Amino acid sequence: MNSVKSVVISLIFCVFTISLCELLIPKNSYKNQMRLITGAVLLITMLSPFLNGISFEKIEFNTNSYDFSGISEKTVAYGVKTEIFEILKENDIENAKITINTQTDKNNSIKVNDIIILFDIRDKDKTKLIKRKINKKLKMNVETRVEE
Repeated sequence: MNSVKSVVISLIFCVFTISLCELLIPKNSYKNQMRLITGAVLLITMLSPFLNGISFEKIEFNTNSYDFSGISEKTVAYGVKTEIFEILKENDIENAKITINTQTDKNNSIKVNDIIILFDIRDKDKTKLIKRKINKKLKMNVETRVEE
């Protein structure tokens, strides 16, 4: 693990030094040569662990103690919201609020339980159209409400 740490520290130091050198060189003079040299130095620094025989097989990542279900549910909800926002944008609706409730079942599958869209009173006439488009595109039922 110390070897990985030293490689990371070397890379950070190398990138910092390269950035500093590029700032100090006058514009347009030796710029291409400097990039060639710094690129080679960075490449050598990145390849040095493999050339020196560092074994990455000893590194273990223990993910058993972390619960990623909350992150996964949020990611699914974000994806669904993005699709709904695109449909709303295509129909010139900007002031809608979307609420999505998700749940992970016993098979670790993430299911969208509820999609609730709160429309502005000005978009009241478009609710049925939007509901049909979302159902057609996402194959999900949507509850629509109008804010008064």
